[in-house]
Amino acid sequence: MKIAILTSGVAPVPATKGGAVENLIQNILEVNEKNKSFQIDVYSIYDLKAEEEAKRYKNTKIKYFKPSFICSNMDKVIYFGMTNVLKKKNNMKYRNILCRFEYINKIKKELYKNDYDKVILENHPTLLMAMKDKNYEKFKGKYYYHLHNEVNNLYGCEEIARNSKKIMGVSNFICENIKEACNAEESKLVSLYNCIDINKFSKDNYKDDIKEIRKKYKIAEDDIVAVFSGRLTKEKGIFETLQAIKKVNNKKVKLLVIGAYFYGSDMKSDYLNNIKALTDGMEDRVIFTGYVDYNEIPKVYAASDFAILPSMWNEPAGLTIIEAMAMRLPVITTISGGIPEYADNTCAFLLERNEKIVDEIKEKIELLVKDKDLRLEMGLKAEEKAKIYNIDNYYNNFKKIIEE
Repeated sequence: MKIAILTSGVAPVPATKGGAVENLIQNILEVNEKNKSFQIDVYSIYDLKAEEEAKRYKNTKIKYFKPSFICSNMDKVIYFGMTNVLKKKNNMKYRNILCRFEYINKIKKELYKNDYDKVILENHPTLLMAMKDKNYEKFKGKYYYHLHNEVNNLYGCEEIARNSKKIMGVSNFICENIKEACNAEESKLVSLYNCIDINKFSKDNYKDDIKEIRKKYKIAEDDIVAVFSGRLTKEKGIFETLQAIKKVNNKKVKLLVIGAYFYGSDMKSDYLNNIKALTDGMEDRVIFTGYVDYNEIPKVYAASDFAILPSMWNEPAGLTIIEAMAMRLPVITTISGGIPEYADNTCAFLLERNEKIVDEIKEKIELLVKDKDLRLEMGLKAEEKAKIYNIDNYYNNFKKIIEE
């Protein structure tokens, strides 16, 4: 069976610049190299490192698309204007407007030239535009919409979304959201739960790296380390995490912050400036790693004692939560979106998102710091629960859905 996977055009595949969706796509490609169930074409934005890595695939061809000079530079002007002139708060969404539509137009034309048994649209609703006109008729009954986030705008493509062969959501929460957004039939909705490479995220594989990581970030052997992993944005709860750490009166408690504003980019924001201001005077307790290559992240988890991942939005699923669980870490998180479908009270503290959230996080930090046995018990249960979210299960579930 020949399938096409259309990525959003923001980050490349393989996931050389990070990105949850891109890593999930890469997981499918990796397992398919062993199982050989599909011949896959992936439509991706161009990246030199990704292009080099892609050469090892025998059952996958990556079709790369380079942004034009004009669109790239116009987007920089737009982003600068929105950020520095109009002072837009959510400036991320202005980072590549023209490049995105140029990309969609290119993949739309390329898609029509090729024949596929199945077409998978990955996440961003603007991708539905690639199925307009001739492509809609050509691939009717053959295209699938794989949704990783809540949908607020379908850009006039409600009918295209609704008529997907299946709509795959990363949680029941996301399935309910898209059902309401495009009036989709219940029978078309299916949850395809996220996954990670369990072998990569196994604490036992990184015993020899713990001392090295702690030394690198000037963390003492007897320090208790919390870890936050994710984009440094309002939605991910980094500000609340830092406020809670600041309230903990114990200098042996350190926080490792893994992440950049938007994956591997150098974009800045007022929110990031506020984070830096909050951490003034906390340099000995809060360590910002900056962007860390995805393959190196397990080492940082291994050097940590528990994770703080308090999403302040309707988190679709929370890939970082699965990663932390697999690394035998108890998790302090929130009752947000699809998170309760992945984690439960045996391995995580699920907190309400309200005005008490900072104090609640502080209390759970102090509890885990004080009670080593509880940390170990919750960590073991987290590791066990995470085992079902492995890449082989993910691939088999994906295969089952598109072969029905």
